[in-house]
Amino acid sequence: MALLLGGFFIAFAAFVVASHSPSAGTSKLNPVSDKLLLAPYLSASEQAHVANAIQSLDEQCMASHGLKYLPSANSTGEYEVLGDASNPLYIDAKELRRLGYGVYLGDTLDMNGTSPFSSIVNPNNPEEAYVLSLSRVKQESYSTAFGGNQPQLVRLADGKTFYTSPGGCQGLAYGKVYGTVGKDWGILHYTKVFTLAQDVADGVAYQVANSQQYLRAMSRWSSCMTTHGAMFSSRNSEFSYLVREYQLQPRNRATNLRREMRLAKLDAACTNAASLNSVSETETVKAVEYLSKEQLKALLQWRSMQLHAALVTKAILK
Repeated sequence: MALLLGGFFIAFAAFVVASHSPSAGTSKLNPVSDKLLLAPYLSASEQAHVANAIQSLDEQCMASHGLKYLPSANSTGEYEVLGDASNPLYIDAKELRRLGYGVYLGDTLDMNGTSPFSSIVNPNNPEEAYVLSLSRVKQESYSTAFGGNQPQLVRLADGKTFYTSPGGCQGLAYGKVYGTVGKDWGILHYTKVFTLAQDVADGVAYQVANSQQYLRAMSRWSSCMTTHGAMFSSRNSEFSYLVREYQLQPRNRATNLRREMRLAKLDAACTNAASLNSVSETETVKAVEYLSKEQLKALLQWRSMQLHAALVTKAILK
């Protein structure tokens, strides 16, 4: 099935590029519809099912090593995008005003269920407690069994290089769900496809964030925030401030929540006042219009891989 889907993707991508692109360098497709390639292809429910399937495979694999893996059920809500998922800088002002940033209560857990805020977010995580209960030798065995111990150099088509370990229970689970191709066993194929697509999306976001129109809108946002006593040049600086304050007072729940919600409501008002979403929407369409054939291919391949994962997941969880 992986090869079939991969072959279909190649033919489909070639058709899309050949039939819509008048030049060799850029896509020149319909930039409004092409923007949708930046959003997840699967629904929130399907994404949660894929994550649960991977954890189910992790559990089975770790048991074969005489070790436990305690899955944490993923819910649809964890994957719901508040707003326009195809606009990389979109801010849902209504939800921001209602829920805040989620720095304190949000899901900041990594793949093992641990977190730099573990003592705040999830102090009783069963998987973390289990690992900590093991001897040092057993913890090393756990790490090797779960993550593998044979890192390989990965080189992407865009020139990025990094090391990852394709094996281990996690790598094998990703390989089974997302598929493998040739020598790209375990998590390697997933890592290459996902990372390359993410690089394209990040590049669009960077281009939008540094466009003159968006910089002017952010300046209006900053002036609005400052007028109300919150002196931040960008949302990143505001977020860094919140994280720093949480780390200084991790147990002061009431104060942390009041601070976060006050800034979130102010941010929402200033986002609307500065027309940030309207500007980022326009600039995203402009940026997508000039994606290269290779960049579009990366986005389409990631979409094909998500579809494959959804189909495999149904068989695993049925």
